[in-house]
Amino acid sequence: MRLVFLGTGSGGSIQRYHTCIYVEFGDSRILLDASSGNSALVNGHKSGLDLNSINHLLLSHSHHDHSRGLEYLESHRNVSGVENSLNVYGSDVALRDVQKFFKGMDKEFLIDETGVTRKNKLVTMKWNSVMELDVFNVDDMSIKCHPAKHIKGAVGWRIECGDESVVFSGDTEFTENTIRAADKADVLIHEAYGLKQDSSRLKMVKHSSAYDAGVVAAEAGVGQLVITHISTDYHSKENLLIEEASQIYKGPIVVAHDLMDMTIE
Repeated sequence: MRLVFLGTGSGGSIQRYHTCIYVEFGDSRILLDASSGNSALVNGHKSGLDLNSINHLLLSHSHHDHSRGLEYLESHRNVSGVENSLNVYGSDVALRDVQKFFKGMDKEFLIDETGVTRKNKLVTMKWNSVMELDVFNVDDMSIKCHPAKHIKGAVGWRIECGDESVVFSGDTEFTENTIRAADKADVLIHEAYGLKQDSSRLKMVKHSSAYDAGVVAAEAGVGQLVITHISTDYHSKENLLIEEASQIYKGPIVVAHDLMDMTIE
């Protein structure tokens, strides 16, 4: 399994790009979230990844720091004449929100409930609505989404391929849904916007602490924990996030950074 983190910052981060993660199992490849702006394309290029060759993306929710990069992924596919559509999977709520901001653009394309079609008849993007706890296959990967506790329509994802598995919490407060989804996963990618001491703010913005991430990792019995969605306050204090998570989870912990490239054997 290979994981490349093309963005690891929270919505207000001034040091990191927004969330987008490349996941690879052998010949199967998929993106988790789309970041914002063209940052996924930029960091993909820096990492030697051709994002036009990736035809599937799992969307956790519609907040702009996770979804507005879809505009640039679609545009780049159109300019490059990519014949394969980018399949975007998400909840009905998230996909409807995405369609709304595409419809607000003054561009020569048709936006409907099926996807994005350019005037040259090129279908650059397809929407794929997924119900919570649905299981579906993409290439050699088995994928399942679970409810997150953030905004309406927010989900997390579990991806399995052979005997390997990775779980992405998405943006979420602590929820046992993530524990169940992450059961015995090789890797848990979990957000940590702050520490337990930030509990009042975390509750307001519906995010997790590093301790929450540690609890999920420990109770799910995962192989390792990767912390992401880092806020500006903890960009240069990653050790505090690791220390707090390690109070409860005793396995390996790393805080992701932009362009981090992990291979898990």
